[in-house]
Amino acid sequence: MIGNFLSVAMKVLILFLLMSVGFVLGRKKIITETGTDQMNFLLLNVVVPCVIIDAFQVDKSQIPTWNLWFTVIAGLVYVLAAVVIVKFCFNKEPDGRRQVLKFGAMFSNCGFMGFPMVQEVLGDRGMVYAAIINTIVTVAMWTVGFVVMGKEGERISIRKVALNPGAVGVYIGLPLLLFSLELPDPFQSVVGFLADMNTPLAMICIGVFISKTKLLDIFKEKTLYWVTVIRLLLIPAAVMGILLLFQPDYIPMMSSIIQFCAPSAGLTAIFAARFRHDTTLAAKTVAISTLLSILTMPLFCVALQTIYGV
Repeated sequence: MIGNFLSVAMKVLILFLLMSVGFVLGRKKIITETGTDQMNFLLLNVVVPCVIIDAFQVDKSQIPTWNLWFTVIAGLVYVLAAVVIVKFCFNKEPDGRRQVLKFGAMFSNCGFMGFPMVQEVLGDRGMVYAAIINTIVTVAMWTVGFVVMGKEGERISIRKVALNPGAVGVYIGLPLLLFSLELPDPFQSVVGFLADMNTPLAMICIGVFISKTKLLDIFKEKTLYWVTVIRLLLIPAAVMGILLLFQPDYIPMMSSIIQFCAPSAGLTAIFAARFRHDTTLAAKTVAISTLLSILTMPLFCVALQTIYGV
């Protein structure tokens, strides 16, 4: 068990060091506000779709159908559990804070933090399941999350739900998987190269984001600890307990849980600005959950490795 923990901790350390590069570059203002926005755009709209397309470029016969269905079930269980748990939390907080805290507790940062961690722990074999989870969570953020964060009477944008970058990647990648098709070269090579950018670029972006917050102020806000406990421990632990009842295979289970125990989604800050809620609180929520996830994500990985005897 100690060996497993050290192995996972080493993988997390790699991600942390990459994050530190972004933190230093952000603090020294070498990467500017404009540069950060451009990197985020590149990551969300180009790299993440390529990660998803590349993940589906596998032999369908090597992926049990039940594993795919289990991953869909896992994503739905996660969303339902998050809704139920958070429904009873932060209700006494004032308007503008309440929505931010609920959203930050509910939704994980699958693409930025989940994908790199899955890649480090499981390699390419776990990415197809991670892509499915990412799609479900993204759709939930733009529907359920939109309602949680939005104001009464605000209409959900079906176009944004259907055309978010992760969904576009699935539209291209899933048919390739189902019909056992491969992208021709050089397109496959280009997609692969762009997909390989995900881990370093995502970690650097997160590091830059954290560099813009006052770290001491983050740890002074007691409410943020409750958000972090719910996001990093309570929801993923509850979902893991439920999913183990299905007796799933190790790889889809590990891939799913890594996604579920990731820190608060970056969309927390984006939606907070969109609906004119407390953007400072949103930034702190993402920052503190990201920092503490470096400690909590390995715990879930090691717990599953111990359960499965890996």
